[in-house]
Amino acid sequence: MTADRCNWLLHLKFVQKDWNGCELLARQIVQQAKESNDFVHYVKALVLRHQGKLNEACQAFDSCMKKDRFNVDYMKQVGCSLLFAGQHGKAVAMFDEALKFQPDDWIMFHWKALCYYHLKDFLKAKENLKQVLSFAKHEDSLVLLGKILKEESSFEDAIQFYKKSIELSPENCDLLSTLGILYLKVENYRCAFDALGRALSFNPFHANAVFAAGAVMHHHEDYDVALSKYRICLKYCVENAQMWNNVGLALYGKQKYIAAISCLKRAHHLAPLEWKILYNLGLVSLELKQLASAFLFLNASLKFNNKFPLLYVIIAVVLEQLEDFTTAKQAYEKAVKLEQDELLVPYNYATFLMRQNDSAGAAQWASVFFSRLEAHCGSQNDLILSEMVNKLQLPQTMDTMATQKSGTTVVTELVDYELKPIKSLSLNSEYCCSAIALLRILEIIFGFVIVGCVTSGLGPGPIIRPLSGQHFVLIVASVFITVTFTFLVIFFLNLHKAILNSIPWRVMDICICVLAVLCYFIAGSIEIWYAHVSWNYEEIGCASKSHCGNFHITWAVAASFAMANAILYFFSVLLAWSKRRPIRKRIENIAHNERNNAKLSNVKSRTFNHKNSGTCQKNSSDVSNHSSKDAEFDQARSSGGRRVVIPNVRKHSNRTVARNVSDEANRLNAKSFVVASDGPENEQENVLLPQHPVFPDISMVQGELFFECTLFLYSVLVLFLQYLNLYKSLWWLPNSYTQHALKFHLIDLYVLSCVGLILGRRVIWCFLKRLTFITPGCNKRAAFWLLLVEWSLKIPATGAVLTSFSFSFIHVLAFYSRLTLTHLIYPCVFYILLFYNEIVQTFSQYDQPLFARLFNCLSDSGHADYKSLVHACSVVPSQIREEVDVFISDVYNRLKQCLFAAFTTAYYAVFIPCGFAPAYLYIDYVWVAEMSFIVFLTSGTLYLTYLFPIQLCDQLHRAAMHLGKWVYTKSYRFPQTNQKIWSETSLWPDGSMVRMNRHVYRGVGLSIAAQPDNDDHRRYHIMFGDPLRVINILCLASGFLILSQFLLLVHSTEWQHVLTLVLLMFANYVLLFKVFKDKIILGRIYYPSMTHTKLKLK
Repeated sequence: MTADRCNWLLHLKFVQKDWNGCELLARQIVQQAKESNDFVHYVKALVLRHQGKLNEACQAFDSCMKKDRFNVDYMKQVGCSLLFAGQHGKAVAMFDEALKFQPDDWIMFHWKALCYYHLKDFLKAKENLKQVLSFAKHEDSLVLLGKILKEESSFEDAIQFYKKSIELSPENCDLLSTLGILYLKVENYRCAFDALGRALSFNPFHANAVFAAGAVMHHHEDYDVALSKYRICLKYCVENAQMWNNVGLALYGKQKYIAAISCLKRAHHLAPLEWKILYNLGLVSLELKQLASAFLFLNASLKFNNKFPLLYVIIAVVLEQLEDFTTAKQAYEKAVKLEQDELLVPYNYATFLMRQNDSAGAAQWASVFFSRLEAHCGSQNDLILSEMVNKLQLPQTMDTMATQKSGTTVVTELVDYELKPIKSLSLNSEYCCSAIALLRILEIIFGFVIVGCVTSGLGPGPIIRPLSGQHFVLIVASVFITVTFTFLVIFFLNLHKAILNSIPWRVMDICICVLAVLCYFIAGSIEIWYAHVSWNYEEIGCASKSHCGNFHITWAVAASFAMANAILYFFSVLLAWSKRRPIRKRIENIAHNERNNAKLSNVKSRTFNHKNSGTCQKNSSDVSNHSSKDAEFDQARSSGGRRVVIPNVRKHSNRTVARNVSDEANRLNAKSFVVASDGPENEQENVLLPQHPVFPDISMVQGELFFECTLFLYSVLVLFLQYLNLYKSLWWLPNSYTQHALKFHLIDLYVLSCVGLILGRRVIWCFLKRLTFITPGCNKRAAFWLLLVEWSLKIPATGAVLTSFSFSFIHVLAFYSRLTLTHLIYPCVFYILLFYNEIVQTFSQYDQPLFARLFNCLSDSGHADYKSLVHACSVVPSQIREEVDVFISDVYNRLKQCLFAAFTTAYYAVFIPCGFAPAYLYIDYVWVAEMSFIVFLTSGTLYLTYLFPIQLCDQLHRAAMHLGKWVYTKSYRFPQTNQKIWSETSLWPDGSMVRMNRHVYRGVGLSIAAQPDNDDHRRYHIMFGDPLRVINILCLASGFLILSQFLLLVHSTEWQHVLTLVLLMFANYVLLFKVFKDKIILGRIYYPSMTHTKLKLK
């Protein structure tokens, strides 16, 4: 084949993008050809350019042009290569040269426009693009023209060109998302949402469209939906600074300030020169009253953008709270010079001058504010003015949105939005302890018992129709459980008064209760008929007498509870009817009160406008008076380097915390305490107050739900291993009768279901507590519907769990003896004995309703809420002892929770399978005891690490440092001249000798406020005087468990024991890792190495 005839094959490989094949074929053609083939060199140059070798491609095209200087195709490709190489000026010259020979080629005009676009010569770029569009409509040219208009801020014209490009490519998600962002620029949210919806319909995971849709939801204050959109985008663009900025603002809208600061700091790390992120960081810091951090962030933002007036306003607000009024006034004057038509600037300036007693200036800027407000609103409406006057003096957050495309970032600003708190629903405390509420609770419980009995005894009967017999009973019980629970929630949360007051709930309640009486009476009659002894077993359809006997028991129980429910609903009818009689009189009283209030409101409305400004001034002064004041920082300022002083602020946990009023009173009154009569004033002067190290903000990795899931999975693992040890088989033998490792036919699935539900009770309860849909900013009606959706999920889930447990427990009740069933209730007795004092204390609180007390007693579980225990760092001895007593009671409660959780886990997962095992089954009780010991210690240690996090250990240690301790000594060893009478109003230094109740005690600690004869104080200081003592005990316990299991593993010979010990050791390894990590963190905080000390000094 000749060289010219191979050109088609070379072109085919080029079209197929087979670059290696093109190079091989081109080399063969050059070797075989007797004369030069220009097409081969042309294709080789194109291949080099597609491979990214732009310099070699330019040289190849130059060699082609030397042979044919006036070839337009060569000129176009040389210009295109220069364009890709970034040599835009040379590319324009080459395109101009080519256009002399071929002036109607639109692609060269497009490439020229692209060169001018990169050269920032937008005017010539638009001229060339208009020349292209005069030939025909091309998508790339329309997009480029829209991009140029967008950079020139001509958003309306850019939208038109993008719409034309979408007509040519209607399924292009990039174009649709860009169009949506442009609609966001012009604040046309409806069209933006339509465009983004079309993009998401074609590609639900398109990052730009999802991000923009999330920004729209963010603008409408639907933060949860916005966060879900942002979460999708983070899978594709993790390092997007604007994305993290929006996530931080969404969390700020949900009032999760710590998480918001974390996200905004990550955004600042990714884009350190973005002034909007610094601005938002300043606002969140100001919300947390971290004035120093807020000033630093805002001042840094000012260095990157000094043309934004609200930035000066917020800096002035911070400086005013720092009591730097001169610099705050300068900031307001700078904002006034920059602003053009902003309402917040004159409003804040006027209120600032009013607080500074500058009435003339305040009146001047107030008139400017009202005139602009009247221009904005059209007329001076009293309602609008009152809303503006009652507004906060802080400007709202600034939202930014970004998308990633072709290495560029498109940023747009969303309008300001205002944060709204969650509207909580009030509880009806009278209804909680009323008789009708208790009746409803009993009705629901009886209904679940009926469902469990019917489902466990559901079998053939004399009536064989779809909606007859037991199916009718099951439907009746399920429907009235749901309806009764709905009415219980409505009256408990006062929804019939607050939201749905137009519905006659009392009349509906009476009607439904009457209907329930009739239905339950019919259902009970049906169950009595089913359980009647006169039936013979052939009519019912049972195969044996024993089987039918179980059916008779369950049907009889269901019949009794159905009749009891009918009686309960009858009493509910009587109570509801009695409640309905005084309603008319109450309505008349309410109407009479409203008429009296209307007369008073006419008088008060006359003085509203005069008092409004005074109220605003008072509120502003209260805010400034309660601002934090007690630290000092130096900030170099461009205007002169003024030092700003912040008094009355104390450093704690690596953040600035405003001191409360009681803490300040404690410190002021500490000097006024009179010590004992023996003259310990000198002792008081020698007391050294402990100084605590700065504890960093370390968030808890595992929450309550995560820990409960972890403990439940461990319990399930132990339960599986115990069944493996009990029902193991010899499945590996050649003539074994089973092919499975377990004897599944001996396992009682109903017992297994009951034990599994008992072990998972805490996870289910925690999940139901965390399941909520009420979001910030939702109104009352939306809150009601969200609450309805929430309970529509919780009720079926709770019903399914209770029904499953009832179904399994009925079978266990029918097939096991009563003595065996008592094994299930032994932990309840242990709980009563362990928490007897707490139960008595809970039920002795007569200020709470009975239902609330019962609910608190049942739902009280151990949790790692260390934020409720805050160390006050007081110098008053009585307050120190009171604080330590609170800590001691909380520690005892947590220890009892650990003990009970460890006992229940070991009892239900290890012992209960043995108690319900068949009598002929061999049980190795020595191995059961060893496994119970291991599971008890592991569960207890796991619970201790959760209930005693390092944050709580730090708080307890700080209180122990202030408490100190007294050590009993022999009186004859020390002279009586050094012994003083112990006084409860004194702080004692280290080494003090005091006498109390004929005993002598020596003080140990920097400051000693403990009571000498109080054993709880001594034990508390022994346990928490060293910050690492608790962590060291947990480390030793974990190491002891691992060592003991390893020794058992060495001496084990059976395969199931080896497998059990290996899996349990893995759990202890994870536990040891966590505890050792906490030990390292606390050790670095309290006992830093020399390297860290030198770094701090530097």
